[in-house]
Amino acid sequence: MFQWLHRLFHPGDIKQLDIRIELDQDEEGCLIARLQERKGQRYQAVSDPSALWEYGEIQRIGSDRYLISPKGFETILALRHLAPRPRPDGSMDVELQPQVLQHLRKTGSLVENERCKGIIISDESVRPVCEIDLESKTGLVVRTGYRLPGEEDLFSLEDLALTQDGHFVESGGTYFPLQRDLPGRVQEWLSEKEYRIPLDQVPEFFKEQLPFLTKTLNAKLSNRAGKIVIIEDPLRPHLRITGVENEWIDFDLVYGTSNLKISHDTASQMKSSHLHPDDYTWIGGIQREVIQRVDELLSELNVTATPHGYSLPVLKYKELEAFSQQIDAYKDVCPAYEELLERPPF
Repeated sequence: MFQWLHRLFHPGDIKQLDIRIELDQDEEGCLIARLQERKGQRYQAVSDPSALWEYGEIQRIGSDRYLISPKGFETILALRHLAPRPRPDGSMDVELQPQVLQHLRKTGSLVENERCKGIIISDESVRPVCEIDLESKTGLVVRTGYRLPGEEDLFSLEDLALTQDGHFVESGGTYFPLQRDLPGRVQEWLSEKEYRIPLDQVPEFFKEQLPFLTKTLNAKLSNRAGKIVIIEDPLRPHLRITGVENEWIDFDLVYGTSNLKISHDTASQMKSSHLHPDDYTWIGGIQREVIQRVDELLSELNVTATPHGYSLPVLKYKELEAFSQQIDAYKDVCPAYEELLERPPF
């Protein structure tokens, strides 16, 4: 009870007791630990390790008095994290916990046999990842899981060989730290190995989910998925006057970009929020109210549908000009129409 008073007034006769662990791994992979205490220049096995559990207790070895050094007690604490189970000979069966083994190796308080030295603890983490592919007929295939360093396959958490504490993954004798502190939404994505995104939901997925998956799961697009283009900017009508012949003006009306055009009829028949004209393109910038307004004005013009667009009598060229302004269209005209504007027919 009063040992601390004795140490306070008689510190000189108490020596520091250094402790280390001898760690063996048998042929079955089981770990066996032995505590060793330093006497003079040599270490010898501790027959009763439980006698060293309490820090501050004075140990009597022969006529000498010892107090476990701070470093020695740190070693004992590390051993206790390995859940030691005593054996009759004073050794202990212990669990393999890579982070504790890694710590002991750094402190120099560990002696290992050759099998133990073969236990590799990697600095590379097993991280959750996401891969996204495109199947042109069905939609996106989103695969999630964990990837081991140097491997291509994805594994679910249940497929991984986890250590008992769940913080490391064993593969081929190497232990990799596992990233586990994941938000709930990420865990939801990791709960299934594969998700199917239908073609009509691709634009919404790219807008709502892909940024999140890229940030949290380092989502990678395959070559095919990487070609996807989603056009969301409002598309103005494009009026193209292609010819003036036999008292008729030929023209068509399209929507799109410099690389892609869709006809007014096709745009009018759209049932989903986006048009999907080819394997890699979704167009969502066509406004329904603009389509409806153009339909109404075309009806008022009383145009004639043709295989390539529409026709209108030459005498209605002014109405065609007004129509172009009313729908705020880009306009391309052929030389014959320019000549018509310069020299009206009446």
